[in-house]
Amino acid sequence: MIYLPFTLAPVQIFWICAIFIAFSFVLIAWAVWKRNRLPYYSAARLLTKGETAFYHSLRKATPQQFSIIYKVRLGDVIRCSDRMWDLGFGKKISSQHIDFVIVDRRDARIKICIELDDKSHDQPRTIRRDFWKNRVLKKAGLPLMRVRARHKYDTGTLRRQLWANIRSRDESYIRDRRRRLG
Repeated sequence: MIYLPFTLAPVQIFWICAIFIAFSFVLIAWAVWKRNRLPYYSAARLLTKGETAFYHSLRKATPQQFSIIYKVRLGDVIRCSDRMWDLGFGKKISSQHIDFVIVDRRDARIKICIELDDKSHDQPRTIRRDFWKNRVLKKAGLPLMRVRARHKYDTGTLRRQLWANIRSRDESYIRDRRRRLG
């Protein structure tokens, strides 16, 4: 038996136990709530102000038979085998994106990828990432058009650049198909 220098009435023992149980319940509930709380919140906008300005100019410059898709995951534009994916190549393409992709409305065939390069693309790390992205898209046979970010864009110039790149993509696609078919 435990000796206490004081005596407790049964009512006091009851309240001590009740407080202990309530405190334990609150502590467990708080731990469960904290563990299930997620750190995510909504982005206010999908595009930056600079990307939005470019998007509006690009919409004016893009012929109606094409659609513009933005913030496309690189892993949705190019592929690699399951084996290469497991070796780490897949993680690299799934963690990056292309700013804008122009596709044919009829069949969603990719016509051109567009990267909008702002000041951050002058940083050494970003330059290396851009160089890698250029190589990957070229290897996959997808044209990439890089546009320097500005406050305003000339729609006519943008339209001519788009058509030149789309035509070269279509011509190389036809050449490759003819070569494969013999």
